[in-house]
Amino acid sequence: VPLSGAPDTAREIVETIETQSVATATLGYFAQWPLRAELFAWQLQANLIGLPVVIALMLTGALAHRAGWLQDPTAPAWHWARRIGMGIGLPLALVFGTWSVRHADPVANLAMPAWIIVCQAASVVLSFAYAAIVLQSVPRALIKWLAPAGRMPLTNYLLQSVAMGVLLAGWGLGLGTRLGYAQLSVTAAAIFVVQVIASRAWLAIHAQGPLEALWRWWTYRGAAPRLDASRVTN
Repeated sequence: VPLSGAPDTAREIVETIETQSVATATLGYFAQWPLRAELFAWQLQANLIGLPVVIALMLTGALAHRAGWLQDPTAPAWHWARRIGMGIGLPLALVFGTWSVRHADPVANLAMPAWIIVCQAASVVLSFAYAAIVLQSVPRALIKWLAPAGRMPLTNYLLQSVAMGVLLAGWGLGLGTRLGYAQLSVTAAAIFVVQVIASRAWLAIHAQGPLEALWRWWTYRGAAPRLDASRVTN
């Protein structure tokens, strides 16, 4: 499938991505700043669309937790999650994916028409079907083992970034240009396993991850403490 326009355009896109990858894996920390600034500016524009979608997914996850659906894989909500995800999310994801492949240039990708923005935003309901399939198919013991990592999403996300930077970037060990796809996949899996184990150890002592606790403190700073109704006595 052509990316955007003539093959020369596609070749230029591939060469740009390769150049950026090599620069990230070989240049020092401060030498990467011009490239990082350019990518950051692009990410800011992309997040005008992506951030509201992420917030919506977070609120949906909070609803699933409070409603008890995460503890009950047989809840009727998961039946509807499959139907909505596969019936609406999958077709829209295919439409958005096809358009993105045909307009892979970052500038063209940001200048997407309104109907594609709608497809992109609505296609995330495909994740509902993914969640239903996992909760209803994966052994509960495995889900329980992975759960602590999911309770520390911000901490684990940032630690993954730091770990990958130290291992792969030019300012770290610079393994990004020396490891193959299989080795990189094993490295990523190993980091995740270590994070799951560390998350279980941390939550055995603390109620939240360190950054989650900091975020909660910052959110509710200055707010009056809530009254626990279960402790009220006549």
